[in-house]
Amino acid sequence: MKNNTKALYIIFLMLACHLPVKSQLELNYSLDLGQSNVSEALYVSTALSGSYSWDNYTFNAGTQFLLIHPAQRVFSAAELAAGRSFSIGEQTLAFEAFCQYRNFSSLMYITDWGLAVNMRLKHWQFDLGQDFKTYRVREKAISYEVEANVLRENFNLIYNIAYFVNGPEKPWNISLSLTNRDHFLINQETNPMLNLKAEYLVAPGMSLYLENWYKSAGSLNISAHYFGYFLRTGLIWTPAFGN
Repeated sequence: MKNNTKALYIIFLMLACHLPVKSQLELNYSLDLGQSNVSEALYVSTALSGSYSWDNYTFNAGTQFLLIHPAQRVFSAAELAAGRSFSIGEQTLAFEAFCQYRNFSSLMYITDWGLAVNMRLKHWQFDLGQDFKTYRVREKAISYEVEANVLRENFNLIYNIAYFVNGPEKPWNISLSLTNRDHFLINQETNPMLNLKAEYLVAPGMSLYLENWYKSAGSLNISAHYFGYFLRTGLIWTPAFGN
């Protein structure tokens, strides 16, 4: 875990030192604390991600680690994404292509890729997309010959509807969103999540945020209406390089 984290820091700092004009680097460190029906007790995870943008193009990379969890593993997930923004009249749309790897368990892992489009208004944000998920059984989990060890979920809908108290130009904001997508995770359409988020610009180029997430079991899940709850806090740093 330490070696992977150090490598990410080095890569992001190297990019920061070679940023061209009109480019921007953004680093995001977060910490999650929560509980769910499958975690048995409190779980704690941490994540580091970086976003590099120039002109209308954006590239994102991130990784997640488990600090406290019943699963016997540390590396939890990774994600890569690339996008481009377009202007249609006075409205800007951001298109994104992404791929994810989730170290789901010692017996199975998940790969996911898809496309999404984002539209941000002063007080609203709308995301819409499709993803293609694959569950793969690890070789050590197969104790006998089976016909297939892969399960696919194609053309799953991705959605996000968020309302913001202030516009993006304000130093603080509070938002409420309904979505089936989080960092490193995309649920089925019938498993929405609620997120109440507060963010504050504490200094030029540095913001703090706190998120409260509620995960339902889904409308087609026998496990009633509750699956998990967690808090996320984090720091976003935008170095003043190349601007």
